Amino acid sequence: MEIIAERNSSTKVFQTAMVNMMNSMNVATPKYSVADAMVKLCSMDDFDSSSPEFHYAYLESRYGLKPSLRMSIIEKVGIFVYVLAHDVPNRLILERFQHSGETGSRVFKEVLYVMDGMSRDILVPRDPSFKEVPRYLANDARYMPYFKDCIGAIDGTHISIIVPEEDQLRYKGKKGIPTMNILAVCDFDLLFIYVLTGWEGLAHDSQIFLDTIGKYYIVDKGYSEKKGYLTPYPKTRYHQFEFRGASPRGTKEVFNRANSSIRSCIELSFGVLKARWKILDKNA
Repeated sequence: MEIIAERNSSTKVFQTAMVNMMNSMNVATPKYSVADAMVKLCSMDDFDSSSPEFHYAYLESRYGLKPSLRMSIIEKVGIFVYVLAHDVPNRLILERFQHSGETGSRVFKEVLYVMDGMSRDILVPRDPSFKEVPRYLANDARYMPYFKDCIGAIDGTHISIIVPEEDQLRYKGKKGIPTMNILAVCDFDLLFIYVLTGWEGLAHDSQIFLDTIGKYYIVDKGYSEKKGYLTPYPKTRYHQFEFRGASPRGTKEVFNRANSSIRSCIELSFGVLKARWKILDKNA
């Protein structure tokens, strides 16, 4: 009982520190933090959804993250977020949280498994039927009415990984290091609505593209022309920097510049993601 009482007492202090730390990391953009995502999933009336206690109780009730005798849920999430945000080795986990490296590694994997389950509820379109024209397009004369049916952008990014030596060759791509090619879809609010992982770094975007089902998305030249995917005109100026100081000439260049401008949302989303979670940004 003394151990449990001590844990509950220290949790309150640690909880305040963790909430402050998580809030301080909400820079760059996203409107939604991990806590916000939990609120989005809220359907329980017995908790104050604005309180930190609610978010962590929800992780336990819905996704099965359990406290241990000496570690609360909020501390487990704290270790997980700290590792993601700062890409720290086990030694620093030991110093900051006063737990062994083995404990830190085990807790990280435990929370990662839970977050994988939660992501299946979060990474979904806010408007599954796509009936409304995104405000980003509706309020810009450059895009309306020409792109009114566009619902997002698709692109891939490379994340460096550690794999056994015998598997490194097939994971080494143009970067020269083992990477995993991650394909993602985002909307115009910079929110990811679909993510496909598990492809070796050698896999080309267009190959990954064949493993997904889409609708009307903006894509770049790395994708095949196919129904539901809007690609730019080939052999025509496309990237934004190519139009600096030189206005587009002809309808194809006008289209390509608009296409590139709209698709920038996915590049910005990846940039924000890697800036916030340093573990993903290892010069991949």
